[in-house]
Amino acid sequence: MLKKVNNLTNKEKLLQLRDDIKKENALKPGVYNYKTSSLTKRLLQLDKRMNLLSYDEKVAAIQTLMSYAFYIKTESDKNQEAAKHEFESILTLDQNNSSAHYRLGYIF
Repeated sequence: MLKKVNNLTNKEKLLQLRDDIKKENALKPGVYNYKTSSLTKRLLQLDKRMNLLSYDEKVAAIQTLMSYAFYIKTESDKNQEAAKHEFESILTLDQNNSSAHYRLGYIF
């Protein structure tokens, strides 16, 4: 039985998050931004509890977060602290991500 949270099941929340991410990507294709990153983190956090995403979806979501973190570090405002926070967030969602470990280590 799916758990009801805020009047939506977790499956419904997952579908809503997917839809919100698609809409954001359609508005700003190829642009890395905080909103897309935030929605993607929420998607992965929900998946961590419920295991609803396919392997390919998880990989694509982590890659979105990695791209945003790298963008913050190198192109945006070159904010090392914000990039550090993003890479640490990625590691809470995927602790075996060697690229996130490497890039976080490079910041230090």
